[in-house]
Amino acid sequence: MNLSDVEKAAVLLIALGPDRSKQILEQLGTSDLLPIVGAMKRMRSIPHEVRRAVLLEGNRILHKLSG
Repeated sequence: MNLSDVEKAAVLLIALGPDRSKQILEQLGTSDLLPIVGAMKRMRSIPHEVRRAVLLEGNRILHKLSG
């Protein structure tokens, strides 16, 4: 998987759905928000394996942080 961090954030937010994504996006400042929303708009479809890889990476990060 060769995605930037912004693209990974976009995939994660799309996977979370509109309601949960909205809660997260409301917490971001403009400088973080605009690139992520732009990446979300550019993504037409996300292959299942890409979505799964991003979700697994996010889960590993959260597991380490809770640690």
